[in-house]
Amino acid sequence: MFEDLDSVGKIRTYDWTKYNTWSGWKEGQELPFVADGRSITELIRLQKQALRKFYIRPSVIIRFLKNINSFYDLQKYLTGFYVLVKSKLS
Repeated sequence: MFEDLDSVGKIRTYDWTKYNTWSGWKEGQELPFVADGRSITELIRLQKQALRKFYIRPSVIIRFLKNINSFYDLQKYLTGFYVLVKSKLS
């Protein structure tokens, strides 16, 4: 699929660090690919919505709480939760 998209000029970046689930969340980051008929703004909004729906569920939160073994774990999970909630507000 990558080669097909690349051959028609649809790949926007070859920086492999951009190929993750959170590319585009920060100002100045780019998405590696934007499908025809979609906008960058729409894709970022849908991406944030999907991540919030997945991670802000009671079963996932309980699993994270059970896996806290250190202050670093607690800090990491609270930071992630904060980012997800903040993304809803922005």
